[in-house]
Amino acid sequence: MKTLKIMLFVSLFVGVSFAQIQTVPGKGTIDWTNRTVEAVGIGAPNPNMPEVTARPMAIRAARDVALRNALELVKGLQLNSTTTVENLMVQNDAIRTTVEGKISTFQASEPRYMSDKTIEITVKIPMDSGLVDAISTPSQQITPVSTPAASSPPANKSHSGLIIDARKVGVIPALAPKIIDEDGKEVYGVSFVGRDWVLKWGTVGYAKTTKQAMTYKERIGSNPKTITAINSSGSIRCDLVISNKDAQQIRQLAKSSKLLSDGRVMVVVK
Repeated sequence: MKTLKIMLFVSLFVGVSFAQIQTVPGKGTIDWTNRTVEAVGIGAPNPNMPEVTARPMAIRAARDVALRNALELVKGLQLNSTTTVENLMVQNDAIRTTVEGKISTFQASEPRYMSDKTIEITVKIPMDSGLVDAISTPSQQITPVSTPAASSPPANKSHSGLIIDARKVGVIPALAPKIIDEDGKEVYGVSFVGRDWVLKWGTVGYAKTTKQAMTYKERIGSNPKTITAINSSGSIRCDLVISNKDAQQIRQLAKSSKLLSDGRVMVVVK
């Protein structure tokens, strides 16, 4: 269970691509396409202080607010249908400390001076995998792996990846969703994916259209199998339900290819 939680947490800092930008009012945005969390902070100069002093103080205040907002955005990310990053941080002090420490190290943008004399600063946090060593205990250290970028999808003679059209079932993007069959048996999830691939691009990628998903050839190749989800599952509706027939076909494909173990899965959402 602890290892699974670590793998889920690693998924936080890797990319899930092509999903819509989620705006959190007053805090910033979660950009699944560019794999970033972008938080905004605003500071106002003290009108009772000289400008030479008030402006630097306002800049520092804006940066502090941006970092606080970034932490709130990260904590609110959905790991799966039952767990958020905040849940994981509450359960594990080491993960909490690591997340908070990691966020505090990111550089802020140059100050933007607004017409109302306030100062706005943005902090952009990439969803990378740089925390995996920090959150693992010595017995659970993940051995460094070579970057899998040079690997190619399976040959076009067989299916090179999987696209699941989930636009009609109200799926919510998550960092480590599951795919289950009609009987509730897991067909795919974070535990199916090799660690190197989890570090590279997470469990699934997200796209708005099938055409857009097809452009992600590094992940799913030129001949992906396309199926349609029949339902969504979980309290937050992050998991996908597919037909037993499709599930059986995917399991057969997994026996003769690395389609699942390499994480070659894209999900199309609204």
